[in-house]
Amino acid sequence: MRQRDIIVNKLETLEARLKSLEFMVRRGSPIPEFLKTIENSTEILSDVKAMIEREEHSSSEINRK
Repeated sequence: MRQRDIIVNKLETLEARLKSLEFMVRRGSPIPEFLKTIENSTEILSDVKAMIEREEHSSSEINRK
């Protein structure tokens, strides 16, 4: 995987966003704050998916398309 470091970094950022959401629940944050964090998390997830899709498939992988 050529972009392993970038993908791992984005996954760690996503993990931090999930921890932020958990913290927001515990302190009773306003709904718009939740929605913004979820929107940011969704963007990160979309980026990671796109990066993985751009990676070349090995011969042992089954083509899902």
